[in-house]
Formats: sequence, structure tokens, C-alpha cells
Amino acid sequence: AAIRLAGPAPAARPAAGLVCALLAFAGVAWAMQRAQVGYWMIKVALALSGNARPFPWDSCS
Repeated sequence: AAIRLAGPAPAARPAAGLVCALLAFAGVAWAMQRAQVGYWMIKVALALSGNARPFPWDSCS
């Protein structure tokens, strides 16, 4: 049972939602490949931890 405080819900548009989700996924995947987000996430985490080399196998610094 849905709570209808604002009236009836608008008609669902699954095709438009799917297209938007695919565009968002493709955009984020492209940006992550271009910006090397994983490398910078590790660098930021190391900087925030206050420890430049927390593990002997760390090769980021």
C-alpha cells in the first residue's frame, strides 16, 4: 500500500530511466579511467591517516 500524500504517482518511464542510468554509468566509467581515481583515493587515504607507509608492501608513496 502506497502513501499518496501528493496525489497519484506519475506514470513510470522505465526506458528513460534505463537510458539515464546507462549514460551515468558510462560517464563515470570514462572519468575513472581518465583520472586514475583509485590512485588518488589511496593517496588521500594515506594523507588522512597521517602515516606515509602503513604497510611494508605499500608502493604508493
